[in-house]
Amino acid sequence: MVREPLAWKVEGAIRAPIPRVFETLREAAAGPHTTDWTPPSWLMEHQAPAARRIAQSLRVFGGAILADVVGLGKTYTALAVATRYPSVTVVVPSMLVPQWKTTISTLAPRATIQSHESLSRGIPLTPAALVIIDEAHRFRNPATKRYDRLARDIADADLLLVTATPVVNTVRDLVALLRLFLADCALGLLGIPSLDAMTDEGESGCLQRAIAPLLVARSAETAGLSRDGLPQIRDHQIVELATVADGNLVTLLHHIDRLKFPSF
Repeated sequence: MVREPLAWKVEGAIRAPIPRVFETLREAAAGPHTTDWTPPSWLMEHQAPAARRIAQSLRVFGGAILADVVGLGKTYTALAVATRYPSVTVVVPSMLVPQWKTTISTLAPRATIQSHESLSRGIPLTPAALVIIDEAHRFRNPATKRYDRLARDIADADLLLVTATPVVNTVRDLVALLRLFLADCALGLLGIPSLDAMTDEGESGCLQRAIAPLLVARSAETAGLSRDGLPQIRDHQIVELATVADGNLVTLLHHIDRLKFPSF
């Protein structure tokens, strides 16, 4: 006689083996995420769950916010999700265009790139099935030309907003980002009858709970990493000599040391 696997025994309830119960609990703890897609193998272990969650949010809501802290690799997570789409437009600050071009050429050859500044000048958004906005907090003001251009041109495309700071000043910043892909009443069943009415800072907690299914915002610790587990910036051994004369090299290095880079 084959013994039935040990199961939860609740009168009137469907009996299920304990391993299946544990699997269901693990799925629930992971939050809404797609289970029918395997992210690219070039993602790091902590990035794959974020990519699955973003993919599910895009499927359900047509938009998502990726707000992991700096250092967790939001660019790679976003481009992993981009591999699910036939066409992708990535909108970034002009100073980041070269960096994104290099990464896109390696990981997402079907993606095109456009600058924030081009939208500010009224240049239409390049049509695509997925639009990725890097440094998306720069679109927190609906009164700006870039916001207006994006809102008019997004049409039926899915929208992925990438920023480590979705709230810069007030909850209105977050509402403005959400309204780029959500109707005013879209979160009514989640306790938010009107996004546009969310002006009271005391209501921000309610809003954050409601948007949990479409927001990925993790620290290194909540992503399951210690700070020692993240790549460290450090000097490495020189493996190739410089192509400039020694005298010019000293001058060049002096000017490089004087450069000041933005902190965002």
